Amino acid sequence: MAESLAQLGRERLDGKICYLATTQPTGAPRVHAVTPIIGCDDLYVFMEPTSPKSRDLNADKPYAPHSSVRTNTGEGGEFLVDVDALETDSADERQLVIEASSYEIK
Repeated sequence: MAESLAQLGRERLDGKICYLATTQPTGAPRVHAVTPIIGCDDLYVFMEPTSPKSRDLNADKPYAPHSSVRTNTGEGGEFLVDVDALETDSADERQLVIEASSYEIK
């Protein structure tokens, strides 16, 4: 079961446009379109350290990454993950994630 659930998560999230809901300092919700990368046994999202989503995540407030659905009827299902956000500045880890990504990072 866990393996098939992990595969569904990979299919719904890896390299796809997904949504990251965060909480602003005022407590208001904020939604960001992101493209997660699954690699090195983790889920990664590249972002600028000064971006609103980065500030929201570093504020240790509630957030949730969520897949989009393929059709208006929800075909293929949706996927929500419960994760902890950790910032990394490791050049080696960044390179591994770039290599695992399905898109070209410029």
